[in-house]
Amino acid sequence: MSDIIRISLGDWQYNAGIVGLYNILEKFGMDIFKFTQEYVEGENIENIDIRYELCMPKTYLENFTEKYYSYLIDTYINQISYGKIIGFKSVAEDFLKLEDEDWNNEKLDRINSYIRDTLSYYIKSASYKSAFELIEGSDCVVDIVANIKAISIKKKESVLDKKEEIYDVCNKILEAINILEKPEYKKYLGGKNIIYSLIRKNWDGVSVLNRQVKEKDIYKEFDNYFVKSATEYLESDKSKYKYKCFCCESPIKNLDVNLSFLTNTGFDTARKPSHIWFFQNDIAICDFCKLVYSCMPAGFVYGYDKGIFINANSNIEALLNVNSKLKNNVLENAFNGEKSVTYKGIVESIMSMKKESVHYELSDVQVVFYEDEKYRFNILHENILKIILKCNLNLDRLKYGCFKENKKYIYLYEETLRKLFNNQNLFLWINKLIHYYISNKSSCYYTLKNIEHILYINFQYLKEVGLMENKDKSVIESMRKYGWHMRQEYKAKDAVKKIDGISYRMLNSLKTSNVNAFMDILIRCYMYIGKEIPKGFIDCLNSEEEFKTNGYAFVMGFNGVDYRELNDKESNDNDKEVK
Repeated sequence: MSDIIRISLGDWQYNAGIVGLYNILEKFGMDIFKFTQEYVEGENIENIDIRYELCMPKTYLENFTEKYYSYLIDTYINQISYGKIIGFKSVAEDFLKLEDEDWNNEKLDRINSYIRDTLSYYIKSASYKSAFELIEGSDCVVDIVANIKAISIKKKESVLDKKEEIYDVCNKILEAINILEKPEYKKYLGGKNIIYSLIRKNWDGVSVLNRQVKEKDIYKEFDNYFVKSATEYLESDKSKYKYKCFCCESPIKNLDVNLSFLTNTGFDTARKPSHIWFFQNDIAICDFCKLVYSCMPAGFVYGYDKGIFINANSNIEALLNVNSKLKNNVLENAFNGEKSVTYKGIVESIMSMKKESVHYELSDVQVVFYEDEKYRFNILHENILKIILKCNLNLDRLKYGCFKENKKYIYLYEETLRKLFNNQNLFLWINKLIHYYISNKSSCYYTLKNIEHILYINFQYLKEVGLMENKDKSVIESMRKYGWHMRQEYKAKDAVKKIDGISYRMLNSLKTSNVNAFMDILIRCYMYIGKEIPKGFIDCLNSEEEFKTNGYAFVMGFNGVDYRELNDKESNDNDKEVK
């Protein structure tokens, strides 16, 4: 019997599991891709095709449960509640070193907020209580936290009046954190966090996520259900097995293990046989494939409750490389507090892959998002990937722009990419942004220059889909220049207040593609300032796309975008083609 396990590319969930398995083992110095390369270059008894397969020795599964949890805890330590609790240690230490003049209400509020919303809140939660049952002597830290109370200040008191009490609280917090930092607390508290905040997003209802499970130790339960069953299956004699695994086609003894434990996938074949042809289930998987699927949480990358996986399944190397870059980018951006981590991560991983000249060609790529407790799929077509590469500088300038709508912040970078990924042009998005900018500047944290970059991105999109192939984007600059000069004329006539009303009418005509209405407004404007309409406006009426592109450029200039601020270097950089 061979001691080598072979793993082949499969469906997107299985591929996510392969990436997860690779990430977990690679963290502990077991690079299965490098092992496969060396194996193929050597004897290659199993005839492994390195383009679509990986292989590894069975010994890599030793102590796998510890590696599984350790990888997820260490990777997402800054996003889970356990990490938030112990992450306050440096803050508490800094507070103890403060001079009297450095203390203020803001720092006290931060301490109180941590006590109420983080330390006491989580320590009292059900998942923490169940974890404490597995840790000997955990009562001491529970008692310490129970005695840590928020500090209140009366009207006539100052922060310094509470200085001794603040120092006492900070010392108690540090005492609690020092205990919580011990390995056994990280192991079980971090493990519980990972189960409920990450793992259940990809699989649920079995093992540690089975409410009726008898084994309370999350490590023993996972090991028994996934790892031991997989190793026993690999060592078993399969000569008399009559069924086939749905994923790898290896012989299996029965049809007991199916895909129903995967989130939003499959169904309970015992309770709902009506979903199956002739009420007889024939879809089942082997125990090793079950283990691979359980690694999905390590294959996805999560940030701010959003998950992402790029199913670049043209070959194994592309799959591992692009998701490795994605992981690094998303986690770095999440650590820095950026909200558009998923879309930003996609762009930066694609850009870095191209820069490093990895074996990666522009081709249609499936991207899987996990948002709002469900999966969402996008196919990044080749032309969309080219747009991202060509407009990278324009996208960079959208990263911090946002606006508030219905008490929720909408980020320009994320929403622009979302629409591109859905293969939508950006005209309605541009219209909305200009309209918001004019009508509600206090809720808009972006400028018209940001919108101008979106217009350039949209121009490139239209070229890629074949609508404006023979046009040059310099026309946007020309039209913006006309709008800016028009604004100067209105200023000279002390008629700036008229600009908002005129802009609204222009935006409405652009939104409804009403060329006649727009030209009627434009003619009236030029009659008002006593000048001729530039010939460029007549030339832009050949198609709806040209009309809208030029119209929005004019409106932006009319509302204050100074054409003289154009950065020539930026313009030249955006003209670079993707080779």
